[in-house]
Amino acid sequence: MADPERRLQFAMVAYVGGARRTISLEWVREMLEGKLGIPIEFISVHCHRPEDFLAVFALAELRNRVSAYPSVKFQGDTLIFRPWNRQS
Repeated sequence: MADPERRLQFAMVAYVGGARRTISLEWVREMLEGKLGIPIEFISVHCHRPEDFLAVFALAELRNRVSAYPSVKFQGDTLIFRPWNRQS
């Protein structure tokens, strides 16, 4: 398995639920740290289409923690997560 694809096995895609507004990559990192206790040094967040974001976690257990909460509310917004897959 190629290195980039190996890293993506610990990835989740996310999109903004509800009213659409601009949300920064930093906001996503802050939400993951503040709501789920994931240190920002273990997360890489990128813009991604067709979803809004791609979050790559350094460890499988961190990705699994996010998987346990498919949607997370933070500061009035909701992010909906699902596992990354090659077809997405």
